[in-house]
Amino acid sequence: MSGPQPILIYFSTLLETTKLNEIESVELVKPVLSQGKKNLVEDWIRQDKLTHSTLLGETIKMFDPQLALSVFLRSDNNEAVVQGFVETGQFDKILPYI
Repeated sequence: MSGPQPILIYFSTLLETTKLNEIESVELVKPVLSQGKKNLVEDWIRQDKLTHSTLLGETIKMFDPQLALSVFLRSDNNEAVVQGFVETGQFDKILPYI
């Protein structure tokens, strides 16, 4: 099958007018990151088009721990944020964050 996957067409249409919910965000990010298009995910995060959640952060973490950390910060998951600082070697940011 050539061309974009139907699910990606569906989500890109939604993104034009709305913010995706938690499940939609995760389901969109998985194939996009698998295709190596991290820049799209970064743009959607910057534009606040995705719902930031622990599940989204965990999904992104497999591809980019630093980007996952930014999602955890936005989702107010303190435990995941501290873990993210440790995993990315940013020990100096743990105490100020706490």
